[in-house]
Amino acid sequence: MEKHTPWLKTVLLALAGALFLVMFHAFGAQYLEGFTWELGYPIIPEPRYAYTLLLWTCFGGASAVMFTWAAGRAAHTRADEVNALLSRWGAVSDRTWVAAFALLSFLVPVALRYGVLYDAPLTDDESCYVFSARLLASGRLSVPSPPLKLFFDHAFIINDGRMYSQYFLGWPALMAPGAWLGLETLMNPLYAALTAPGIFLVLRRVAGSGWARLGLLLFVVSPTWMVGAATQMSHTTAMMAMVWATWALLRSRDDDAPLWSHAAFAAAFSLGFFIRPTVAVGLGIPMLAWWAWGALRAGDGAARLKAVAAFLVPSSILAGVFLWVNYAQNGDPLLVSYQRMFDYTVENGFRFSPWTEGTKLKNFSSPAQLSTLIKWFADGGAALIRMNFALWGWPLGSLLFIPFASSQRGAGIFWAAGLCFFTLHMPVVVGVDSFAPVHYFEMSWPLLVLTVLGIKALAEAGEAADRSLEATRALSFKHTALVLVGVLTALSLTGYTQLRFNALSRVAENIMMPQRAAEQRGLTNAVVFTLRPFIMYCHSAPTQSTVFWWPVNRPDLDDDVVWVNHIDVPTDKKLMEHFPGRTGHVMYWTKDCKLAIKDLAQLKPGDVPRNTMVKPKS
Repeated sequence: MEKHTPWLKTVLLALAGALFLVMFHAFGAQYLEGFTWELGYPIIPEPRYAYTLLLWTCFGGASAVMFTWAAGRAAHTRADEVNALLSRWGAVSDRTWVAAFALLSFLVPVALRYGVLYDAPLTDDESCYVFSARLLASGRLSVPSPPLKLFFDHAFIINDGRMYSQYFLGWPALMAPGAWLGLETLMNPLYAALTAPGIFLVLRRVAGSGWARLGLLLFVVSPTWMVGAATQMSHTTAMMAMVWATWALLRSRDDDAPLWSHAAFAAAFSLGFFIRPTVAVGLGIPMLAWWAWGALRAGDGAARLKAVAAFLVPSSILAGVFLWVNYAQNGDPLLVSYQRMFDYTVENGFRFSPWTEGTKLKNFSSPAQLSTLIKWFADGGAALIRMNFALWGWPLGSLLFIPFASSQRGAGIFWAAGLCFFTLHMPVVVGVDSFAPVHYFEMSWPLLVLTVLGIKALAEAGEAADRSLEATRALSFKHTALVLVGVLTALSLTGYTQLRFNALSRVAENIMMPQRAAEQRGLTNAVVFTLRPFIMYCHSAPTQSTVFWWPVNRPDLDDDVVWVNHIDVPTDKKLMEHFPGRTGHVMYWTKDCKLAIKDLAQLKPGDVPRNTMVKPKS
């Protein structure tokens, strides 16, 4: 009997872990409507989500401890089998491992795009990026505003006689090949796949091949990264640029650094700036300083001059393109489209705008919405809370291992990049929480590296403890860190990540209702006039998100269904004179939260209310 006691203890620990997990799900089913979240909050988590995080920390954390304890005991009793498994892991070549995870980095976002999001955007920004990509694919930076341009006013679209998006053109330029082929939705998954080799190469340099493989696994199981890559937002490509910039930077610091490494660092950093400038600056300031310190101290004077020249060539070219785009679109090389959007909002009398006259546009001198110092710290804290769960969904927190990275060589530049990014973004609104605190998304790159280094540090400390303690103990410290990572990840897939996917699926169902209604009505070669809000989040309540506008049309208005603003019935009919051969329809939500679609030709003045977003310019 005594002989079997260790196994009995292991089974009891595993059962305790399962019991805590069941209690977590039971609590949500009984008291929190099955963990139905709202995902439209730009700063602090909404109450149901906050309750989920509290319960996940308590019950999920207890479950993680029990399962890790049980698995650690099992690993100790079967140490030979565990070592054999790790050996087989190591026997797979780096090239095969990277290729496999690059493929997964493509397939997982595609599956999420169509299996969870139903091909729906999660923010209004996405269709604006697609509009810009289609413009670039056709060789244009803007198109003339259509006749009666007020019908085509849209959030984040400048429509002052020319139509173009407020967003920087780095991501649309990378999406343009997909736009040309009609495969826009596949471009972010493709760039996620191209990010995977860069992650591996960086981690292999700072932690070793085995730990780099763990980093790829964490990349693929992250709901933040994978859902982000399933959208048409710019964060995936911005992080790709900064990952490859990091690798080129590390290569440029080698004693045998080739000139191309300096040029590659400059090119990747500049691309990141062209996609999301604050991301490149936030992560890049420590990188640029470290590069300059190395380049100006290595070799003789000629070598230093060549390194600086290699850096300046691509960075100067991309800086010139950036300034030229600003001049071509906004008439001033130093005026970015963000600021032009705010100026146009005032010129247009705040009509069809996400802002109102009460909004202090003077605070919008940048995309950031500045506030007091106290609010900066409060918003920074909200970002850390949300990132702590959103990144991997671990019940004990996604930042769990980061403090242990301090002892690892090579961690300094990643600490500096993460802290610099965080400090720069504290004045910025945290961002919608569909898949992450979006304005902090790219901070997850240094967090990934520091997490892997922290896990490595714990594993090395555990191995040292194994050698110093008696071999008869029931738990192997050597494997505890890896076991804990595996347990946390498995729990996340059955808990937090599953709940986030469920919430996103409910959001997507709401977002697609107008387009599905048009399809079910059989609308083709049509113009559909819409009122705000375009989406009503009254189905699958209380789910909420941040899509409020119709999808931006193709630049030449050659869509099968052209979406426009409704003004009033007589004015709507005037627009139809410019679309001969198309049928006109008015879509709006009824008081009982149902979509109504009326034939415009059969409507009389007053049958549909005038749009409240239309008023004389002040």
